[in-house]
Amino acid sequence: MKHKRGIGRHTSMRSPNHLDRPLRPIAKIAFRSGLLVVVAMLLILVLLPAALAVQATSI
Repeated sequence: MKHKRGIGRHTSMRSPNHLDRPLRPIAKIAFRSGLLVVVAMLLILVLLPAALAVQATSI
């Protein structure tokens, strides 16, 4: 008995290929992640040293 060519043996073990899904949600998530990284870098590199400098001058 031969296997059918269209159906593989381990189809349930592999993740399905969703080529019909649009890339808009992926681009939205990537943009939002990049924006969060920029905000975090702004907080760490600009606002935190400024706050420490103000605190150091008040002592």
